[in-house]
Amino acid sequence: MKKKIILFITTFLFIGFTNAQCWEWLNPKPQGNHLYSAYFIDANTGYAVGQGKTILKTSDGGLSWTSSVVAYNENLYGCFFMDALTGFVVGDQGNIYKTIDGGITWPNKNAGSGAYSIFFSAHDTGYIAGSDGLLLKTKDFGQTWYHLNPGVGNRLLCVVFSDPRNGLIAGFGGTIIKTINWGATWTIIPSGTNRKLRSICYSNDSTAYIVGDSGTILKTTNAGETWTHLNSSSTAHLCSVVFTDRQTGYAAGSGGTILKTIDGGATWTNEVTGTSLNLNTIFFTDALNGYAFGSFGCTLKTSNGGTSWNLLSSYFTKLQLTCITFSDLNTGYMVADSGKIFKTVDQCLTWVPQSSGTIKKLHSILFTSSDTGFCVGDSGIVLKTINGGNNWTKLSIGANITLYSVNFPSSNIGYIAGDSLNHGIILKTTDQGTTWVSQGSNFLLHFRTIAFSTNEIGWAAGTDNYLYYTTDGGLTWTKQGVYPIVAINSIYTLTSDKALGAGEQAPPRPPWVSYGMICETTDGLSWNNITDNPGFSSLNSISMASSSTGVAVGDNGYMVIGTYGNQWLSQPKVTVNNLNSVFCDDQFTAYVAGNNGTLLMKINGGVSIKEKQEGKCLKLYPNPASTFLIVEGIFETKNIDGDIIVYNLDGKELIHQTINESKEKLNVSLLTTGLYFIKVINNQEVFNGKFVKR
Repeated sequence: MKKKIILFITTFLFIGFTNAQCWEWLNPKPQGNHLYSAYFIDANTGYAVGQGKTILKTSDGGLSWTSSVVAYNENLYGCFFMDALTGFVVGDQGNIYKTIDGGITWPNKNAGSGAYSIFFSAHDTGYIAGSDGLLLKTKDFGQTWYHLNPGVGNRLLCVVFSDPRNGLIAGFGGTIIKTINWGATWTIIPSGTNRKLRSICYSNDSTAYIVGDSGTILKTTNAGETWTHLNSSSTAHLCSVVFTDRQTGYAAGSGGTILKTIDGGATWTNEVTGTSLNLNTIFFTDALNGYAFGSFGCTLKTSNGGTSWNLLSSYFTKLQLTCITFSDLNTGYMVADSGKIFKTVDQCLTWVPQSSGTIKKLHSILFTSSDTGFCVGDSGIVLKTINGGNNWTKLSIGANITLYSVNFPSSNIGYIAGDSLNHGIILKTTDQGTTWVSQGSNFLLHFRTIAFSTNEIGWAAGTDNYLYYTTDGGLTWTKQGVYPIVAINSIYTLTSDKALGAGEQAPPRPPWVSYGMICETTDGLSWNNITDNPGFSSLNSISMASSSTGVAVGDNGYMVIGTYGNQWLSQPKVTVNNLNSVFCDDQFTAYVAGNNGTLLMKINGGVSIKEKQEGKCLKLYPNPASTFLIVEGIFETKNIDGDIIVYNLDGKELIHQTINESKEKLNVSLLTTGLYFIKVINNQEVFNGKFVKR
């Protein structure tokens, strides 16, 4: 059967990041998960792995990165690559992932315990070290792994061999063990410290270095028989060490620390890195070119042997982002800790801080028109703008209370919900916020959300197993029990009587930890949990692009996607940061804001829930692209016959070519510099993405 595939590409101005899960990191860039280990094949091709099953690959020296998907949500702490196509990654749930296609696929085996380091001493022979003295060996290139006895039960953090026979392992409690017989037996070596030892590097067959906590640097010149403590002049926790020759080495660690020696460790100088973020791993491809990776995706590169370090990653804030909203397709706002308000007018290309006049934490923001908006926060803060956020005026409510949610069903009538020490608070305005009147009394819960479907019909909910419902504009409120729902943190209204909520439900069985849930009402009165697959963390926010598609987000990076009246399904994690707010526009674009400055965007383009379950996603790389762009991820391997059509903003056709391969190479060399949206239509399915032409 002939399949028509049409790609519509229009110019835009955002530098994107190709994510195999279809979510793009808007902040930090290229992504915001902690990175723990890296391995480079040459100066241009390398991998970095880390928190939340993150696997990144660059083919252009760190200018752009693509990501891979592995099966399990775990932190990845170790990686080793033989060439650009073949390598291994290990994680703290004990999974051993192997790729032979450059990171496109990652079949896995399980080690039984957390794995933290992997090293191959020969092409077929490798070792894995991990939790509780875990030590594995393979002699058939990872097809099978068998246990070795290290003679210790501490967590082992690093394994390295100088040749196939001789190796070292370091770990918790100052552990150092050594083998001289291909790992058959291991000898415990006194280290003179009980601090964590995190990384090992040989500078030649007999000389090696180990680094660890509190500035610890150890050196051996007799292949590990004895160790000497070196003076690092640092108290940083050193996480990684690398030597480029017998005399020149580097150690990276907490607080943005990079130490350098040019005399075999006798002295160490503190290099200027330009960051205070923790650096967890450092890797040099030759004497001049090196990379360091760390917290929140921090990525540094040097091309002059560490004389200077350039920041490849970037961010505009690391604050806790509490709420995001858009007044139109291009104009959006976020609020955060410390009274921060951010605004974009170019659909997230840039975010500009606005002066709020307060340093109090802000929890909620909403716009009733393109110019008029409100935000609320701690200590009774209510702010209003009438000029699109250029100026914010503080409104008086006459009380020093915490306000969590603001909602305006119409331009004049609005509601605020929050709490004092022991009860909930609801305030109402009928004059665009000039005056606020307390509604009701004896609300025996801590409100976190308020939502009205009309000026009269609304709900207020929070941290207890009931909510309040009004049909007369807040004159009276009816208390509704919703147990086993124990918290509703966000409500999204669809019609006067229909609404969805996101929050927590009591556990049906041990362990007695509540889990996230989606609930709905069809009559405004009764609420039912419609989450069939519990197990994820508390959900904090829900938004619908239409009645057909919605997104809810929560703690530990959990996301669920579903529809009103149907099942909601957990999605692959993009991050493990808490996600606090989601906004979906009517063009099926979702924006998510969370802790540590996390800002994500996903363009669904009407993609069905079934398709999301199948994990189909448009992948574009390298991104940015200069000459060619690879398009893959959704095409079946048989009967591919489609078209690529490139348009400018005026709708003029720029490129028209036929697609015949599952991985199509698109020539973009004649396009002008900028970002391009891509829409893919395949058998009535719609996919979206974008890339930068540089």
